Amino acid sequence: DYGPEARGGSSKAEVILSDGAVDYPMVSQADVLLAMNQESCDRYLPAVKSDGTVIVDSTNVDHTPPTPARLFSLPLTTTARDELGRDMYANMVALGALTSFIKEIALQDAEAALLDRVPKASTEVNRKAFWLGVQLARLV
Repeated sequence: DYGPEARGGSSKAEVILSDGAVDYPMVSQADVLLAMNQESCDRYLPAVKSDGTVIVDSTNVDHTPPTPARLFSLPLTTTARDELGRDMYANMVALGALTSFIKEIALQDAEAALLDRVPKASTEVNRKAFWLGVQLARLV
């Protein structure tokens, strides 16, 4: 059985960055949203703070509802397909772009964490995907 992310549906992951204790492990208002598809954009955009950041994959998100948050529409899946030959690397392209917008995380630290968790045979393609995402973010 495959989860919604494998079928192209909406899935959600929440991450809280904090130097101190986290009293409540659920995000009530998000600082950042990464939406890889239209369903996720529509469903989770209302939870983003007005001064937050929204990153959408322009390959799969045709319309972004009005938001006061900073909005960046990046061709994440198209970049993975065109530069790496496979859509499956879009999540790594997205990770590079996302990390570029989160100043509390050093790009080199994110890259090291990523490469520590991917199969050794795919290290270079995942590294390239990550830095392609960083480059996309730097263009906006």
